[in-house]
Amino acid sequence: MILTSKILMVKPNNFRSNEETIVNNFFQKNSLGISNGVLNKIAIKEFNQFVRKLEDNEIEVVVIGGSRTLSNPDEIFPNNWIVFDQNKIGIFPMFAKNRRTEVNYDLINKINSNNDYKIYDYTKYADSEIFLEGTGSFVFKQN
Repeated sequence: MILTSKILMVKPNNFRSNEETIVNNFFQKNSLGISNGVLNKIAIKEFNQFVRKLEDNEIEVVVIGGSRTLSNPDEIFPNNWIVFDQNKIGIFPMFAKNRRTEVNYDLINKINSNNDYKIYDYTKYADSEIFLEGTGSFVFKQN
């Protein structure tokens, strides 16, 4: 069963262990003495290999470059701040301040250039210390 034929991926520019999230992210580890520059080069190599593998399997990959002006170590994980659901786009607030700069409104506007999507932007709730993030988060309306 094919669930999708098109994927959005962010190419790493500043991938490293995130100093703001390592304290409360069980899955994140220190880079074992590997410099940030070397770690980023490894991430780029693996990223390019994965893109080729997807394309070899007839998955269209839309690659956007990571930020050149902001130091966003986790920007390769946009699924933590954006969700696509049929004709809706949800934008969610991140707990770590350096992750909040990952939200890319230029990208969202490009995707929604024909106003095909209703945008639900919850990022303002970060000012009230309310966050919803995580791989595969779903919010259901309860009747």
